[in-house]
Amino acid sequence: MYADARSIIQAAATAGLSVRVPTALQDTSWAQEIWGFGRWDRVSKSKTFETSPAIIATPDGPVLQELEFSLTPAWAREYPLRASTYNARLNRPKVKRGTQAIQTDDSDQPVFERVYEYPAYRSAWSQGRFCLVPLSAGIESSYAGEYDQQRFAFSLPDGALMFLLGLWDEWINRQSGETHRGFTLFTSFPQAAMRRFGHHREVVMVDHTLWPQLLDGSPKTAAAYTHIIQNRIDPPYQATPYAPLKTRKGAPGAEDFLYPEEDQALMDTAGRDWLQSRLNALATP
Repeated sequence: MYADARSIIQAAATAGLSVRVPTALQDTSWAQEIWGFGRWDRVSKSKTFETSPAIIATPDGPVLQELEFSLTPAWAREYPLRASTYNARLNRPKVKRGTQAIQTDDSDQPVFERVYEYPAYRSAWSQGRFCLVPLSAGIESSYAGEYDQQRFAFSLPDGALMFLLGLWDEWINRQSGETHRGFTLFTSFPQAAMRRFGHHREVVMVDHTLWPQLLDGSPKTAAAYTHIIQNRIDPPYQATPYAPLKTRKGAPGAEDFLYPEEDQALMDTAGRDWLQSRLNALATP
């Protein structure tokens, strides 16, 4: 399946978002059936990327651009950033520096930090560099549930484009002027379909009425975080097997099933029970 510039703009317009398209991209189409990941080559110390269309927020309004799937923040000393920036978890437990131990408060509860506090994303967030990434299908790994020990492809039942929310940033080489624009996708707790498939997180889609506000190019504060988590939608994803997982390397740990109170208040009982069951399973020898 392919997505072309015209179909992306039409879908956005139907949802109430007017998007400008540069002349160079007006007749462009992108393969959108399979979602790949950038890879770090240890020998050459370089990174390769998938590219994707993305509707990015700018001071002049939303614009369709082609971006790399992996964000290198503007302040980074070199490109690419070696750390993984494909996904930006909306909140995560803080880890004690130099250890894998989770920080706790005086009540022995995990301390969380929000995405707008992460060093890699703080600048992009404050500048309002949000983006919507149109996608036909995504690929995830499962270590439980219906697709245990498999990678699976997920999509919307009617084949419509999924507009996934994230951040974009621009890195410029100060000596050569070389420019790289990349994005990261927000993730949060899994909802009904993703829990059934067995994945521990889920990309974020928000109600389309929030798109114009998020992509207006204005500076953003913590208030935008609240708007996002309160306006997530629960897509009725369908899934099919993609490929078996040969090992359990990369399986989630306890920190992947910990969420702050604002998230737990938005979960249904089934969601909270699922997270607790996964934590219990990890605690069992």
